[in-house]
Amino acid sequence: MAKKKDEKSLEEKKKEKEVDEEEINKLLDDIVNGEKSEESLEEFVEGISKQIKRKKNNNTIAYIFGLLVHKNIFIHFAITLVLNFLLMFALQGFFKLVVYDEFYMFVISILLFSVVEVLVKWLFIRFLLKLVMQTFGLIFVVLQIIYIELMYYFLPGYSFDEQPQLIIFILMFILFRYIIVRVAHSYIGNLKNKKRGEQ
Repeated sequence: MAKKKDEKSLEEKKKEKEVDEEEINKLLDDIVNGEKSEESLEEFVEGISKQIKRKKNNNTIAYIFGLLVHKNIFIHFAITLVLNFLLMFALQGFFKLVVYDEFYMFVISILLFSVVEVLVKWLFIRFLLKLVMQTFGLIFVVLQIIYIELMYYFLPGYSFDEQPQLIIFILMFILFRYIIVRVAHSYIGNLKNKKRGEQ
């Protein structure tokens, strides 16, 4: 009997999460499609804030808006680390913007960047999600530039020739990563919709 109750409560929680995701997605679609054009951005953010307070589902909201590549923070970190390595190696190969004495310094810089980025992002999503939503996630762009700047002081023989190169490198990195994440999200979303349609 206890096992059945546990199974039921797990199913109910899963359904509640799905409903929450649908509510947030509908709210976002209404804003994008102009169906709620009379509503201000503040009201939209308030709606998200109510969802946060009601269900404490910050990771779900962050995932829907592309701030996380996975709702589980550990899986998010693993995917982010792989993505960061691939993208930064590709950008450096094409544009040669980063200057380093030894190749391992570049590898360490990507690892440090990824760890700090995921840690700070998790803290912001956990405790300051409303602020993140109000800035449309642009606060992370500023923070990423700061991370790279700090590496001048912590990593010897690692730098950019000029300040604009640093900003160009980060902006290209953020843009390409955002495109990859959004494409992956829409692909996964389409698969989920197909599965629901089949059921």
